[in-house]
Amino acid sequence: MSHRSNIEAGHQLMEPELTVQFAGLKLRSPIIVASGPCSHEPCQIELAMSHGAGAVVLKTVVSDAYAYMRRWPRPRYKLLDWDGKVGGSKFFTLYSFEQGFPNTPHEYAKLIRAGKRLASIPIIASVFAKEPAEWVELAQLCIDAGADAIEVNVSSPHRPPELTIEEAIARIIRAVRDAINVPMIVKLAPSPQVVTHAKFVEELGADAVTLCNRLQGLEVDIETQRPILHRWFAGVGGPWAKFYNMRWVAEAASILSIPISASGGVLNAEDALQYILAGATTVQVLSAIIINGWDVIRDINDGLRHYLMRKGIATVSQICGRALEHLVKPDEIERWNGGPRARDWMYEPRAELKSVSTDADAHLRNSSVQTEVGAPVANVNIDRCTGCGRCVRVCQFYAMTIVDEKARVDSTRCTGCGLCFDVCTSDAIVWH
Repeated sequence: MSHRSNIEAGHQLMEPELTVQFAGLKLRSPIIVASGPCSHEPCQIELAMSHGAGAVVLKTVVSDAYAYMRRWPRPRYKLLDWDGKVGGSKFFTLYSFEQGFPNTPHEYAKLIRAGKRLASIPIIASVFAKEPAEWVELAQLCIDAGADAIEVNVSSPHRPPELTIEEAIARIIRAVRDAINVPMIVKLAPSPQVVTHAKFVEELGADAVTLCNRLQGLEVDIETQRPILHRWFAGVGGPWAKFYNMRWVAEAASILSIPISASGGVLNAEDALQYILAGATTVQVLSAIIINGWDVIRDINDGLRHYLMRKGIATVSQICGRALEHLVKPDEIERWNGGPRARDWMYEPRAELKSVSTDADAHLRNSSVQTEVGAPVANVNIDRCTGCGRCVRVCQFYAMTIVDEKARVDSTRCTGCGLCFDVCTSDAIVWH
């Protein structure tokens, strides 16, 4: 009997399986606590496990060459565009500045040993150093303490002036790969070359890649005319980061044979599912934990199970990369002409184009002609329309007007961009 038949018959389906294989590690969930302030104390590792995380990546330990990174400024967090609500909006930015694990490599090893006593999930150590020998030394220290894998954070590697960025990365990866016998995960920086770099480190022996570290940005206080907080650049992240990063995950997944751990912009189960559908094997979460607490991990896991149950899918691994099957090449996209570009209205004065007609019948008659047969255009459900004028304000092609306190569409001017559909608060815009 099919899954659908079981559901229709009211039979109890088995709970979907969240277990995944990642870089040689078996994880009970694809949700990983990312390297950061939620993974630098033993109790946090225990909290990650008790709330359902599949693994935890520890805060990055730095070599003595970067000892200054072990000290953190105060304050170091600023929530930009925050609505003040628990859960937040989909548009806030977490502006923060933390660099290395706030203690020595010796204390980091103690953290790993304590974490192994407290938790049964894999512990992934994250390392950052200057010279290749220092990278190897840190990695070996972590392995000796019990780390299950090493995340090599080359998102900002030391680069002598005579080396390209690829050469700098290569000498680090080769040194660490030759020295360790546990999985090596390489964390990359967001850049136009990140997919190329992902393929590059795969060829150098990486077992997985993390895409990506956070962008650096700058916020200036216009009253003091100074950068905020510590007066230097800071990491910027938030829900918006998911969109550009998912593009890179999808591109990388199409050319890599090693798994991808996606990091950036995850607030809920929907975000995690989108990354998995785009090709990520695991999804790292940090800002959501900082903002909403540890329960977010359990919520995401529950959301994954409910989705799989609703879709009749047995394991989360089955949907990894499924959206990639539906990506098309730019020259394969179904396209229409850009709209009424050959018509004289493009050259009419703006005031005339934005004028409001007083003859609704004439306006509707003029709207009946489409520039291309079958081209989708906006239509207004008059019964739903409140006449608020939002669609008129955003229409860049002057296809929307208000007639008798209702929005009207001139289909000879509508280019089918879809913006009016999204800004309408009364669901009055439909497509035909």
